Amino acid sequence: MIRKRLASVDDPVIYDLIQKELLPHTQRFFPDMQLTRKELKKRLAYSDVYMYTRVDNGRTVAFMSIHEIPGQRMFIDMLAVEKGNQGHGIGRKLMKKAEAAAVRKGCKEIHLFVNEDNYAAISFYEKLGFQRVQYDGRRHIFIMLKATGLK
Repeated sequence: MIRKRLASVDDPVIYDLIQKELLPHTQRFFPDMQLTRKELKKRLAYSDVYMYTRVDNGRTVAFMSIHEIPGQRMFIDMLAVEKGNQGHGIGRKLMKKAEAAAVRKGCKEIHLFVNEDNYAAISFYEKLGFQRVQYDGRRHIFIMLKATGLK
């Protein structure tokens, strides 16, 4: 089940998912990189955040943070699925939610950044129709885009 974030309940889950699923990719190139709970709260304040809670056991196992660049693009800021729940369509469901939000808000494109060594994520996004359009060697990321079909 996908639902909106409830900060008091979900922020600890989001923090743990970032620590386990996202930060290790960044720390390969920037070993001192950390994210405090205060920084996370600030980062999430300007985003729409969606949580994925399993209906069979009530556990929240994934989240996605998105925000709109008005009239232009939807930006997928973060997407993380707990390792044991990857490969079951959860990320795909969250991305469908992001695409629907982009179309609803009139965005012509969706963009995201992905760490260059996160091969599973790169493959996942490419299967969803995203293309690598730029490489930022300073940050060790690919910038990926997908058109929404809006003109």
